Amino acid sequence: MMNRFDLLSELSKKLVDNRDIVISPLGYTSREWYGINDRKENFYFLGSMGMPISFGLGVALSTDRNVIVLEGDGSCLMNLGALSTVGKLLPKNLKILIMDNESYSSTGGQLSATATNTNLSEVAKGCGIKDSMEISDYSDLDFILGDLFKSGTKLRAFKINNQKGNTPRIDISSVDIKTRFKKFLKEEVYA
Repeated sequence: MMNRFDLLSELSKKLVDNRDIVISPLGYTSREWYGINDRKENFYFLGSMGMPISFGLGVALSTDRNVIVLEGDGSCLMNLGALSTVGKLLPKNLKILIMDNESYSSTGGQLSATATNTNLSEVAKGCGIKDSMEISDYSDLDFILGDLFKSGTKLRAFKINNQKGNTPRIDISSVDIKTRFKKFLKEEVYA
């Protein structure tokens, strides 16, 4: 199984500044993403669990740019209703990447439902997100990540291990994250 830091590093190579927006959840995923590729097109959730997909959907409906939502399995499970709304609206520029380590790693490593009885890719399909799959074979990762940027709503549940990257905490305040992101979106509207 791949670790999250390496997966995010590979994703970073596919992004184009000023074209691809990334929304990331609280916890280690945001910390690792911040350490790998901090940029004005990123929005980091620092104190809210379960909201990246809903927030990313709203952003995707307001722009033609790709909106990549990084999400954890625990956070996604906390707001499964967001998948139903995505499945109803299906914005062609929304890409959801779930980092599924089958646990709540930021709060102590308790097992999530994906460790036993829940397949988030199948849940997404049931909600209408037909281009949804679980990834546990990384032999063709370059193709898998490249395919994400094709038109259409896509969800990929990446099975990863529980290893954490050695990354610092995000040293931007939540107010500054919001202000920087709003400024980027405003520049886009008036560009």
